[in-house]
Amino acid sequence: SVVKILNNYKLSMIAIALLLYLSFNDAETYDGMSFMMFPHADKLIHFLMYFGVASALYIDFIWLGRKHATTLTFAIIALLAGATELGQHLLTDSRNGDIWDFLCNITGGIAAMCIAPHTAKTYFKFINYVRKLF
Repeated sequence: SVVKILNNYKLSMIAIALLLYLSFNDAETYDGMSFMMFPHADKLIHFLMYFGVASALYIDFIWLGRKHATTLTFAIIALLAGATELGQHLLTDSRNGDIWDFLCNITGGIAAMCIAPHTAKTYFKFINYVRKLF
């Protein structure tokens, strides 16, 4: 059921919801942040957003004992990257789909998967530590 999926994949669902919000929010919303921009800063932002989502997906898959966590994570990242870029092109007036954004999305996901086993171990240690406190 949907509730079970949301409960089991809390970290991933939060990361994906934030990704979709940032991807489809009106681009003019971010005009006030132009002082922080440098040439191609949006590519770094794409990389970091998908790095975060891929990390969350991988951690959730490992936490639930899923086999092939890396393959599942890559498949979801590839689908999300393609769908958001296509959606930005077709569904918004203030955004455009961009192949370079897509490639940065995929690269961020791959980078996360390369260090995800180490990230997951640290995350699990932190969670177990917090659980012992309460």
